[in-house]
Amino acid sequence: MDKEIKKLFLESFHIKNDAKLIPFSGYNMPINYKNGIIKEHLATRSDCGIFDVSHMLQINIIANEQTTKKLENIIPLDLYNLKIGKSAYSFILNDNGGIIDDLIISKIINNKDQILYYIVLNASRRFVDLKVLSETLGTTNLINTRNNYSLIAVQGPRSRELLSNIFPEIMKLSFMEIKNLIYDNFEILISCSGYTGEDGFELSIPNNIVTQLVKKILSSNEAFLCGLGSRDTLRLEAGLCLYGNELNENINPKEASLLWTIPKLRKNKMNFKGAIEFINKNPNKNQKIRIGILSLNQSIPRNNNNIYNNQNRLIGKVTSGSYSPTLKKPIAMGLVEEKYAIIGNKVFIESRGKKEDSIVVKMPFVNHNYKKY
Repeated sequence: MDKEIKKLFLESFHIKNDAKLIPFSGYNMPINYKNGIIKEHLATRSDCGIFDVSHMLQINIIANEQTTKKLENIIPLDLYNLKIGKSAYSFILNDNGGIIDDLIISKIINNKDQILYYIVLNASRRFVDLKVLSETLGTTNLINTRNNYSLIAVQGPRSRELLSNIFPEIMKLSFMEIKNLIYDNFEILISCSGYTGEDGFELSIPNNIVTQLVKKILSSNEAFLCGLGSRDTLRLEAGLCLYGNELNENINPKEASLLWTIPKLRKNKMNFKGAIEFINKNPNKNQKIRIGILSLNQSIPRNNNNIYNNQNRLIGKVTSGSYSPTLKKPIAMGLVEEKYAIIGNKVFIESRGKKEDSIVVKMPFVNHNYKKY
C-alpha cells in the first residue's frame, strides 16, 4: 500500500491563500485558512463556504442489471429504482452487518449516453473499498476511478445564488439530485449535497479547469475558503456520522441510528450482506446506539471519553465532540447502551479526571437547511 502523502491538485492554490496544511487520510489537506476555523464555520452557516474535498474517492461503475444486482448485495438500497439524476446516502456492509464505508451513490448519464453509478467514498477507506467492490463485481474492469477530477463542495445559504451565476441550471436542483453540465467544453458533475447540513453543492471538476472555476466562484467576494476543521464542526452540528468515529466495521446501521437510510423493500427482503444481524433482531442488553449529547457546562467532550449513567456505571463512549460555534456550547455524539438513549436523559462524560454533567438531546443540533423543489 502506498504510504506517501499525496498532494491535492489545488495544493499550490491553497498555499497562496494561506492555508494551514496537515496530513489527513493520505493527503496534504487544508485544515483552515487565515481567518480560522470558527470564522469559516460561521461563514458557511450565514453565507457560503468552499471546501476542497478532492481526497474523497470518486468512481464510476456501469449501471446494468448485472452490476446493480451485485452492488445491491453489499449496498442496502433499491438501486433498480434509483432514478437517473438522483442520489442516495448508504454504505457498504460486511457479512456481520458492519459498515465497511459510508457513501453517496448517484445514477447519471454521461456524454456517451451510458448510464453510470457515480459513487463518492471516504479517502481513508480507498484501498478497502476498491478491493471489496472489485471482488463483488468479479472484476476491476467495470470500475473507473476519477483520478483526474477534483471534488469541490460549495456550501451555505448563498451557495445556490452564487453558483447559479455560472450554472443557471442548478437553481431548481433539489437536495440529493445531480446534473451533468458543461463548462468551457468540459463535463462537470454537480450534485445538490454536502456534509454541513446547509443547502449546497458538490462539483466533480476536471483538474485542468478546477483552478479557474474555483477562482471564478470566489471572485464574488461573498464565498470563503474553508478547511477540514470547520467541515468537521459543521457536520457534527448537523448530526452527521464520520467514518472511523461513529462508523466502523463493528458498528451496524441500527447502532449508528441509520436504519432510515434502508428502503422498506430491502428491509422486508433482507437480501443483502449482514441483514440478519440487525434487521428485526432483538438487541442484546449491551447493544449500543448513537446519540446526541449537550454538555451542561463548558467542558468540551472529546473522542473516546467515557460516558457514565447516574449510578457511575460505564455505558458508552464519545465518538465525536467539539465546541459548537453556532450554539456556543460544547456538543458531542456517542455510542451508549440502548436503554440510556432517551432524549432528556442525564449522562456524565469523563474529561480530565472529572465527570461532567451532560444531557441526551435530539439531533441534528442545528436544523438542516436542505432545499427540495
